[in-house]
Amino acid sequence: MLPLIFLTSNQIEDPVAYRQMLLDNTAYIQEPWCGFSPERKAKWADFRATLQALPEQEGWPTSVVWPIAPGTLEQMLGEPPTVCPAPPAV
Repeated sequence: MLPLIFLTSNQIEDPVAYRQMLLDNTAYIQEPWCGFSPERKAKWADFRATLQALPEQEGWPTSVVWPIAPGTLEQMLGEPPTVCPAPPAV
């Protein structure tokens, strides 16, 4: 799995596609094999719920207030990221 790349609003050419990419690339977090704690999964569930609600936001899709993914601020402060393990081999 490739790392998520978070862009600033002025770097996003297609907000609809970017939102969908974020949703698609974070769906695995709720899987049992992910290994995140329930608290961390809850934070990601909140992030995903905010992404899902973006089309209801006033100004969508031309003026968007993007949510900040869990762990982003910690990484900006120099803390190591939490990496979800790869899914088990089938």
